[in-house]
Amino acid sequence: MFKIAVACMAVVVSSVAVASNGVSLVENGRPSADVVVPANAWDVEKFAAEELVRYVRKSTGATLSVVVAGHETPGRAKVLIGRAAELGRIPSWSGRVVASGGVLKLAGGDDPAFSRKSGGRACGTLYAVYEFLDREFNLRFLWPDDEVGTAIDERKSVSVSECEYSYVPPFESVSIRAFPADYARRAARAVASPVRYPEGVAGHAFVGWWKRYGKSHPDFFEMLNGRRNVQSGTSMCVANPAFHEEIVRIWREAREKNPKIRYDINACENDTQGRCSCPMCRAWDDPSVNPAEDVSARYARFYKALYDLASKTDPNVRIFGYAYANYVNPPRGVKLPENVNISYVPDSNHPFDAATRKRVIGGIHEWQKVGCTLNYRPNLLDGYAMPHEISADYYTEFQEMRKAHMKRIDVDGPNLSFGTQGFFLYILSRMMVRPAMTYDALMDEYCSAFGAAKDAVRDYWSFWSRYAIDHADDFHEIPKEGNKLFHDIHYGFQYAFYAHQLFPEKLLRESARHLKRARELAKDSPIHLKRVEFLAAGLDHAILCSRTCAICADESTSNPERQAAIDAVKEFRRTAPAWSYSPKGYGQRPWFNEPAAWTLHEIDPSRVVKIPIKWRVKVDPEDRGLSLGYDRADFDDSNWKWGLTDRFLEKQGYQSYLHAWYRTKVDVPKRFAGSKTTIRFGRVDESCRVFINGREAASFKYNPRKSTSTMNYPMSFDVTGFIETGATNVISVKLTNESGSGGLWQPVELRFE
Repeated sequence: MFKIAVACMAVVVSSVAVASNGVSLVENGRPSADVVVPANAWDVEKFAAEELVRYVRKSTGATLSVVVAGHETPGRAKVLIGRAAELGRIPSWSGRVVASGGVLKLAGGDDPAFSRKSGGRACGTLYAVYEFLDREFNLRFLWPDDEVGTAIDERKSVSVSECEYSYVPPFESVSIRAFPADYARRAARAVASPVRYPEGVAGHAFVGWWKRYGKSHPDFFEMLNGRRNVQSGTSMCVANPAFHEEIVRIWREAREKNPKIRYDINACENDTQGRCSCPMCRAWDDPSVNPAEDVSARYARFYKALYDLASKTDPNVRIFGYAYANYVNPPRGVKLPENVNISYVPDSNHPFDAATRKRVIGGIHEWQKVGCTLNYRPNLLDGYAMPHEISADYYTEFQEMRKAHMKRIDVDGPNLSFGTQGFFLYILSRMMVRPAMTYDALMDEYCSAFGAAKDAVRDYWSFWSRYAIDHADDFHEIPKEGNKLFHDIHYGFQYAFYAHQLFPEKLLRESARHLKRARELAKDSPIHLKRVEFLAAGLDHAILCSRTCAICADESTSNPERQAAIDAVKEFRRTAPAWSYSPKGYGQRPWFNEPAAWTLHEIDPSRVVKIPIKWRVKVDPEDRGLSLGYDRADFDDSNWKWGLTDRFLEKQGYQSYLHAWYRTKVDVPKRFAGSKTTIRFGRVDESCRVFINGREAASFKYNPRKSTSTMNYPMSFDVTGFIETGATNVISVKLTNESGSGGLWQPVELRFE
């Protein structure tokens, strides 16, 4: 475990500056020192030397020579790198800086198998170099661009006074998944956790178990509606002792095969809610809460049961689990040992409204009382291309986790729109290195990289920070109606449906006045002006995206109007500065942001009959609907509840149903007589049978072995001959859902070609 010797800083410091006997690196723009690496230098030592040379040159214009020990230039000072410094054994990932007697030593705990392409190997010498450059040159990484996005003080001469200090990572593990490996090391000094699991499975632990144990142990999987649900994405029966035994057996087997390796146990549930309704799991639930909303006690008891079982073999075993989905809340009445490591996954609900702030911050405090070790596992995927400025809330959340003594940080994301979310991304990475810095100090540090324009840049980010805080309720409410796929913020995966409502073009243009002022202030400094122009490019891109979102959300706009707006965005991106927007974050999949929201009309709107989203709905847990006549045209459904076909049944209060029925009536004009007729469901999760006027017209059976993503795409059926024109038609749909949320969750329409 890494420790910080000085509570108020992220580094361990023991430094006495002495004016004489310093180390001269550059004199009046000329190199006065050699960078010395050991013979047979490791890759990490070579890279550390390259980085030192790179940034000294960026600061001074002078290029230091890299030489092998024993080949130094006579009369020059020496900068000894890695093992050449002979500073003895240093803990992995930590670094030491020593300047004395005309020699500067930069060394750290390294892994000889270090590779620049990945982030899993120790590179303490590299971090000693970054710590030295941070302190001596004020090196800052604003975004992943070495020319414009990296700031460093400019000087003609560099002389390092006699000193000695160390850098010790403040956290045991730091991962920011979306960052390129080099940038994660430079900006956040990412640290890989020394944790190994049997079979190397990290993250959601049981993803492949349905194939492995589905036939032999269906009892390992959730029970829904009285039967075991064995398929991809299902939750587990976490109260089952046989399930516990198998997890621990696999762990013991790995230990026996590799006795020199320490293995821990990954018990993180699959990426879904805990849904098992078997008597064992229900008995573990807190009776004072609704198990459909909160099964935290169940999962806490699961983690403790695993520890109790595995600790008989090794009392030092660590159990890793999540606080996530409907088990994110701290469990009442359950205490956990310190060796249970819980990764807290607060919902992606920045900016905080009052309810979210209370829930998230209060949850951190209460989890701390449970006794387990807390880790931080945020989903920071939101914001799309917009200036979604959440720095203040994120800073608060991070500091609360720090007070709770979090040891590991694993960030899923973030969105890499540095042009519109640059300050947030800066503090996200910077707090991994200097976690105790104040918010104002972080803002000062970032804005100072814009020179004379720093105050205008501060005003720009403050404008968007105030907007987010003042309109926090909008950020929570608008997605519920504007998001046509999930009716939730859902980490911003469908942000392009409603971006124009949160960030209208007029508001975006209003904020541009701060950047206009910044341009004027920075006009005499090319590098500072380029940084301002980078932010301006991000804002221009946001304006184009907001405009396109508005056009595509308007059903009355024509395809040429939509295509012109989409093309304008594409053309802008062709020449926009790298990293001013996220090139991969807006359209990876057909249901993800722009591909979902920026669509052209597939058919002439005059040939479409849109069916209202309000249908009659009734659950059918015993599967008796057909025998009761739910499919018949003359069935009386007047006592059924009203439901909506633009959201999941779970969001309408339905939980364990397996089968459910939808019924509606629709008038079809006589002018469509003789047309090919298609019924198009926006989304169906999972299987369905479609009855029109009492006759079965179509069906679809979900098969996870063929595809697990059919619920993310529209579904169309040819129903020519079933629809009567010039008449009222009765449509009945039997829905079957075996896993996760389900329903007809996008509007339905009839198309006539």
